[in-house]
Amino acid sequence: RLTKSAVSGLSDSSPPLEVDYSFVAPAYAKRAGELWLLRPRVMGQKGSVVMEGDKRVYPVEFDATTLQTDTFEIEIPKGVELDEVPAGIDITYDFGEYHSRIQKLGNTLKYSRSYQIKELVVPTSRLNEVQKFYRQIAREERIAAVLKTTAGGE
Repeated sequence: RLTKSAVSGLSDSSPPLEVDYSFVAPAYAKRAGELWLLRPRVMGQKGSVVMEGDKRVYPVEFDATTLQTDTFEIEIPKGVELDEVPAGIDITYDFGEYHSRIQKLGNTLKYSRSYQIKELVVPTSRLNEVQKFYRQIAREERIAAVLKTTAGGE
């Protein structure tokens, strides 16, 4: 349920476009026995399987250079605590970068990431690097934090 939204940077092209929103997603974490699994990347997908299979003849062409950042803050309810917080990742190639961080801040799990494409064209000789880049992102997007019920909790 969307609870708040705002957009800035629409009328002036010099600052980046920003979309801020808040929403509530009850029962977002999935129960796994005595533990709960919570995917910090709440929305959006950057990782994908790129050109798997057939031999590629043409270079990889991106639509545009871009820098996209996301920050998700997930409130951990009373009676539940973080048991395992996955490490973020840093992936750097000359054509693109991806960085993520996961932090516990009080009763909040904060996930932030940045995705950047720096070159419009990557030659076919570097296809393996592009594929590895996107596979690593896709794997990171599926990670889960582990929560456990505390004494007096559910």
